[in-house]
Amino acid sequence: MSPVKAQALYVVAITAVGGSILVALRRGC
Repeated sequence: MSPVKAQALYVVAITAVGGSILVALRRGC
C-alpha cells in the first residue's frame, strides 16, 4: 500500500472516531 493511501485511511479513521465521540458527548450532555 502506498504511503499516501495509508495516510488517507488514517485521517478518515481518526475523523470517524472523533466525530462519533463528539456526537456521543453531545447526546450525553
